[in-house]
Amino acid sequence: MSEKRVRFDFEVDFFQWWRGQRQDSRLDIDSDEISNDALAGHIIQDLSLPMVAEVRVLDKKIINEPHKRGLKAEKEVVSDSKKSIIIDLSHNSSHPYSRRLVGAP
Repeated sequence: MSEKRVRFDFEVDFFQWWRGQRQDSRLDIDSDEISNDALAGHIIQDLSLPMVAEVRVLDKKIINEPHKRGLKAEKEVVSDSKKSIIIDLSHNSSHPYSRRLVGAP
């Protein structure tokens, strides 16, 4: 079975009237699909976003691409029987807001 990743854009509304967005994010997944609700949960958890009112997942696409993390990296994020999820924001993107959330301090 080939490794799968989900490529997606997202917007986040915060309770303090802030709005953030990110284009061309990627997340390693173990199956051929992931729900928008599950993906939104991963975004909030991995980016440690406080006081989120709403997350909108846009332009979601499942792609065949090697996972960024190997077994060694996956073992490093497991502590106290809790597994962390890492969203890849490190790849190159031509979009001007590809490296930060818009409106973030």
